[in-house]
Amino acid sequence: MQEQQKSGWKRINSGAYWDAEQWDPDQRVYVGAEAGLKNHLQAVDPSNDAADIWRVWAGGLTSVVLGCSEAAGPPIDLKMRDPNDKTKLQDLYELLDESVGSGSFGIVRRCKHRGTGLECVIKTVRKDAAGERYRALLVDRCLGEKLLRMSKEAKHPNIAVYLDMLEGAKNFYVIMEELTGAELMDQVEELFPMTEAYLQHVMIEILQALAHLHRVVGLLHRDVKLSNFRFRSKAEDSRLALLDFGFAMSVGEEWDGAVCGTLMFMAPEVVGAKAAAPHLAAMDLWAAGVILYVLLTGDSPANEEEVRRLGRGGSEADEVLRKALAAKELKEASAESLALLQQLLVLDPAKRATAEQALHHQWFSTDGEKHKVNVPTSKYRLTRSASRNSEVLTPKAWSQTGERVARKLELPQSFTPLERIVSEGVDEIKD
Repeated sequence: MQEQQKSGWKRINSGAYWDAEQWDPDQRVYVGAEAGLKNHLQAVDPSNDAADIWRVWAGGLTSVVLGCSEAAGPPIDLKMRDPNDKTKLQDLYELLDESVGSGSFGIVRRCKHRGTGLECVIKTVRKDAAGERYRALLVDRCLGEKLLRMSKEAKHPNIAVYLDMLEGAKNFYVIMEELTGAELMDQVEELFPMTEAYLQHVMIEILQALAHLHRVVGLLHRDVKLSNFRFRSKAEDSRLALLDFGFAMSVGEEWDGAVCGTLMFMAPEVVGAKAAAPHLAAMDLWAAGVILYVLLTGDSPANEEEVRRLGRGGSEADEVLRKALAAKELKEASAESLALLQQLLVLDPAKRATAEQALHHQWFSTDGEKHKVNVPTSKYRLTRSASRNSEVLTPKAWSQTGERVARKLELPQSFTPLERIVSEGVDEIKD
């Protein structure tokens, strides 16, 4: 059921795909984004923006239609190209009457690209709220270019497609394909009771996304979690797609010292600020192991204090992991699923299975229908809530000169994440 808002446009299906935690890096508290802490609920309606578009990313829909470049590349300054250019967002996209949720610094609207007729979704990111950290990530570190290049040159059915990126005087605009299927945990709850066969299917989709991202695209995600996976459509055979590349970095780079991600899913070497090449991609596989643990047990392998202990390493980390793998809920799981879990939840990233190695695990060749997953729907729902409420940490290791500085993590003992505030606000208007 669609609910008409006072603003004259409608909000639909707002409780899943576009919760603040699911799509953009702008829902996190970036360095320099103090304004976002106070103003995160003051969402931006892009239809009210009459300012000119300053720059468009090469290879995006707008770049192609304007005849700039079909190949993915850095942003193109429209004013340098033509000082009289007056291109506005509304010239490029027809903004439709439905929003599909909101993040910390903007409303997400369904839209149609005027040049191609392609229907998609557009997220408006306020510059003043997102801060310098967001701009540096998107522009200076070329994340915008890398995401468009990934979507144009290395498309994969298990990875969401980015279509366009624009910059105006006050806002950035990120345009992506619209995914109309259920969030992963929504479907898990709906299909209860289920067998390991379903979990095998889900984990294959997750591992295929990560294998492609690491080996072909050359990026690591750094925020793999339950809410960043959504089905492409409502069809029974729909593929599962990975979202939210706001913390992504190149696999071949040295670690930038950024301790970031969602605490519940963060690898021990990240929490302990000890990550190092050439095993950086292993942090995504730890998160995949946490997802498998949740699917098998309905619980997280470690609470947030225990995650901190994992980061400190040593005997206390060994004890936390031993306790997690000895959970009574795992006694009903197949031996093969436990074997894979033990290869993913490994404290030493050098010994952790890669995505490709995990895809060839024996578990995937067994008959999963023989093993029922007896996790109550209520338990999945509680863990899903805990996942959404888990602390979202941002990079804190940047010097004023721009040089990368590795710094020991000082985890906050009490912190009300934007993720919690915004997702609760969105949940209130679910259909």
